[in-house]
Amino acid sequence: MKKQNIPQIRFQGFDEEWETYLLDRLLNWSKGKGLKKDSLNTEGIGYPTVHYADLYKFKEIESDVIHWTEEKLQVKIPNNSILFPMSDVTPIGLARTTTLLKEGVTAGGDILIGELVDYIHSIFLSYSINRNYKKILPLVTGTTVKHISSKSLSKLNISFPTLPEQESIGQLFRTLDELISAYKENLEHYQSLKTSMLSKMFPKEGQKQPEIRLDGFDGDWEEQQFANILKVNSGRDYKHLELGDIPVYGTGGYMLSVNKSLSDNDAIGIGRKGTIDKPFMLKAPFWTVDTLFYVTSDCVKLSFLYLIFQSINWKKFDESTGVPSLSKKTIEKIYKLFPTLPEQEAIGAFFANLDASISSYQDKIGQLELLKRNLLSQMFI
Repeated sequence: MKKQNIPQIRFQGFDEEWETYLLDRLLNWSKGKGLKKDSLNTEGIGYPTVHYADLYKFKEIESDVIHWTEEKLQVKIPNNSILFPMSDVTPIGLARTTTLLKEGVTAGGDILIGELVDYIHSIFLSYSINRNYKKILPLVTGTTVKHISSKSLSKLNISFPTLPEQESIGQLFRTLDELISAYKENLEHYQSLKTSMLSKMFPKEGQKQPEIRLDGFDGDWEEQQFANILKVNSGRDYKHLELGDIPVYGTGGYMLSVNKSLSDNDAIGIGRKGTIDKPFMLKAPFWTVDTLFYVTSDCVKLSFLYLIFQSINWKKFDESTGVPSLSKKTIEKIYKLFPTLPEQEAIGAFFANLDASISSYQDKIGQLELLKRNLLSQMFI
């Protein structure tokens, strides 16, 4: 007879059917104790504690704490426990649980603590419950402030395998989350570096030289009016064209591909109407619709000009009272400082490398998060 209560994907060596119990049978409930706000600190002074607001920041598992308190009368979180926030302004904020890996931590008020029986692993259970968060939403009560109770959560059906299989599954997803977290830290580092260097490698208001310069370059930057160094081209309707391999872009990015190009030169896309503050690079050949200008230049390096476009607060040039709009004349009237062509090229290459690193980490994070979603849907019941 075919086994029914098993997931699609399993680790080798496990083939038993999973059991299903009500959550109430798998744990014992308790609650945290209210904290005085003036007793909380983030400097590591006193007793490590979980404030209910921390649970909205934690993921399925957390290895550290954010707050400490000097209050001594606290409820310690038992090992192998899961934590639920008891109130929030939205139901989705309550449809989640966390397990804390750090020992000796106390729980503040508005926190439900579920101490698990010895054959249920807290990390496994947190991933399992959070994967099925939609089952919790109907259990939430309240109007302005939403609430969840141990009584309602106890009605959840939980499917689980043997403890060794739970531990294997939990460790897999813990490793995935650690990789995602590491990549996100690297991404934030490169994004922060880019922001910092953009502010230091371009002259500040009233100055003609930047704070930081690449080796081999000196002298003042020269002010140029856009009308003299670039051309603002209009997009056109594409509906008369046939499908092909030439990308068509609108203000939101790629739309579809057609059989003819509007430009055979690389350009910068900038919205004429709608989204006017999100310029992006256009690799030739391409076509743009009539709500998207494409900017070309024979006088300056396009990679450097793109950095200039990214630094402009385009919303302040909005010419409409309704849908945001830009005109060619408005763009052409703008003045900006430019260095020599070799320095433009060097700066453009520097930031292109930064953008490549940022894009690489974004891709890796996206791939890992997709893998995690797929595995969550196939390794749990």
